[in-house]
Amino acid sequence: EDPNSSRRGVMAEGKRELPSSQFQEWVDIPEWQFATVSTEPFAKVGGPSKQRPARFYDGRGAELIAGKSVSLFPQSDSQEKRDGGPITDRFLTCVFEDKILVAVSSSCSPGPKATLAAETAVTAFSDSVCSTIGRISNLKQAAFSLKKAFASVHHKLLELPQIEPQDPNPVLNCPTVQLLGGLIVKLKEGEEINWAFIGCGVGEIKGFRLSKHNIRCVTDATRGNRPIARNYQKNVHTGRLGPCWEDGSPDLRNMKLFLTAMEEDDVMLFTTTGLHSSFCPFENGLTPSDLKLEA
Repeated sequence: EDPNSSRRGVMAEGKRELPSSQFQEWVDIPEWQFATVSTEPFAKVGGPSKQRPARFYDGRGAELIAGKSVSLFPQSDSQEKRDGGPITDRFLTCVFEDKILVAVSSSCSPGPKATLAAETAVTAFSDSVCSTIGRISNLKQAAFSLKKAFASVHHKLLELPQIEPQDPNPVLNCPTVQLLGGLIVKLKEGEEINWAFIGCGVGEIKGFRLSKHNIRCVTDATRGNRPIARNYQKNVHTGRLGPCWEDGSPDLRNMKLFLTAMEEDDVMLFTTTGLHSSFCPFENGLTPSDLKLEA
């Protein structure tokens, strides 16, 4: 294999115009430099939360960040809340001058304790990355910071109150979460690309890049974190933070680092399983031939 191939994070000389639906496999994270190093976010967006707005607008009044958490369960008999509530998914973004931190979590069980676990995950991830953001100047350093933040999230989950003090196995009955967190960053002038999303994930939360050239062409920025259709079993979690085993360790079977090249004005879409499952033809009873694709 050519050591200068794009699989090793080295591209052809000069900036490229990225294909609308490009997917690139990386063997190593390149040390591409950030445009600037900022230390403090000037806005936080997240939800569902009464303390944080769910939208953020830039100086021109254009919507820069927007998110929404909804339940697809039917209304309960009381009509005051939905079955399966409360919502146990959370999202949080921190807006810097030159980058955006993103965290999306989804608890693997229902109830108030699961909601607390999901909120703890995005908050602990954000706090950990923000505590080191002033020392992160390139993508490789960012990757290390993201993995360190995942360890911090796991330990914070272990500190949550047990569900029942008299529970014979309190460790295994503590809430666990799936988490996707990362940075959308502007890179230094002269690097191979202008913008990048670098992320880390455990579980099946996904991110998609929507190209500015063709908004209908979508790149799966988290490719490989969800089992292929023929091997997929519903309700079988493929990765979680929190106490998944008797010794309190997490399930890191599908923990991955992700790197996606971007361009200015691209859109990143992040979603938990409840939404992106609707994009999957297999789960909607469709075959490749139904979509006129070669199987």
